[in-house]
Parts: sequence; structure tokens; C-alpha cells
Amino acid sequence: MGGVLVPLYALHLGLSGMAIGSLVALPVILQVLFNLLGGAYVDRLGAHNILIGSSLVFMLGNGVYSFSSGFAGLIVAQCLFVLARATFWPAAYALGSHLPGNRSRNLGLLNSTTNGGQICGTATAGVLIGFFGFQICFWISVGILLTAFLLALLIAKTSPTAPANDPASILSTYGNLARMPPMYFAIACGYLSVLPFTLSASFYPILLVGENFSTQITGGLLTLRAFGSILAGLGLAKTIRTPTGLAIPAWCGLVISIAIGTAAIS
Repeated sequence: MGGVLVPLYALHLGLSGMAIGSLVALPVILQVLFNLLGGAYVDRLGAHNILIGSSLVFMLGNGVYSFSSGFAGLIVAQCLFVLARATFWPAAYALGSHLPGNRSRNLGLLNSTTNGGQICGTATAGVLIGFFGFQICFWISVGILLTAFLLALLIAKTSPTAPANDPASILSTYGNLARMPPMYFAIACGYLSVLPFTLSASFYPILLVGENFSTQITGGLLTLRAFGSILAGLGLAKTIRTPTGLAIPAWCGLVISIAIGTAAIS
């Protein structure tokens, strides 16, 4: 729901395009830091504890959003959102890897379930905004997250483990990776792959509302991105035969560029 709520609420408050872009971009620095150290803090604190903490931080972020009326409050709430997302994924993957059965299938089911939740949230956010307004929608999100928090309490607790590497060795590993040319290709692919998500959580809702689409239709159109993500994953799983080929990343990058360019001139 946040992908629709946040940019439209910022627009509702009268923030400029530069302010809305900063609202989305600046907290990403925090997310990069937590993603780099994700495995280390999950090992130290335990995936179960991290997942519960992520739910609480998400709830706090929605509460801050509901009371915010300026850029300062919004940036604090957005930092909480980013922190919760950055801590959720390492913890979720760590717990998923401990499930019985095929690990790849379990983690694939985790991704599919998460995408399904994103589809439902994005599709209903616009409708809820139209009926209840922004503040109540943020509190509806708090209620959903409270349910997630209670369910997280039922997950079997995993004990923290001693970290395999100290922070210095982790930084050394990243330094070695930075000297490998393929890493820069991977970074470019990562940048291209995150563009659709970033735009759908920032400027696309504003663009659609500016073109006189209702919030209900805006939410429905943004849902198509999540559907596309699921279909792309299923399609690539059937077509990729080797992890070393460059043709598929190159073609995917070209398709993303064409799609974004088409949206810009439409």
C-alpha cells in the first residue's frame, strides 16, 4: 500500500517534484548500508527477532506518516519504511532457508507470496484512499502490520549464531568484489531492474493522477508492475539455461529503457 499512499500523500500536502524525489531517494542510503550488513546482524540477533522488529518499525513508520504534515515528518517516516524493508528481507530469507523441503522452491514461494501481497495492497490502496482518505489508510496499514506482527510471533524462533566474519573481513570482501569488472555489469543490471519499482513508488502515481486518473484506477495500473514481475520471473525460469550468458540481461535492459521512454513521451 505504501507505494501508492506515500507519493500521493506527499502530492496532497503540496510537496514539489524535487521534494518527492528526495523523499524516495535519500533514505535509500540507509537501505544500502543495512543490505550490505544484512547477513551479519541476522546472525548476531536472530532472524526471528529481526522479523518482529521489522514489523514494529513498519507500524511506527505508518503512525508517523499519519501525523506528518511537512517534509521533515515524511522523511523520518520514509526512513523507518526503508529500515523495515531492509531488515525484513534478510530475516525472511534466513527463516525460509530453514524450512523443510527444497530450499529453492521454498524461497520461490516466499517471493511469490510477497508479490501477491504487494498486488493486493497496491490494487486496494487507491480504492481505500477514495473512500477513507490518507490518514485512515495509514492506520489500516498499521492494523495489517499488527496482524503480521502477531503471526511473526508464531514462527519458530531461531537462535543467533556466532558471526563467521568480523566487520573488517566483510569490508575486505566487498573491496575485493569492487576490483572485479563483472561487478560493475551486475551493478548496472541492478540499477536498471530497480527503476520500474522506484518509479512506481514515486513519480508514476503522481503522473497518473496528473493525467486525471482516479486513485482507484491509479492503484490498478500500478498493480500491473507486480504482475509483470511474477510473469517475468516465471518466464526467465523457463528460458535461462546458463548463469553466464549476457544476452538476457542486455535484452531486459533494452526493454526497460523502451518502457520508461514510452511512459515519458506518452
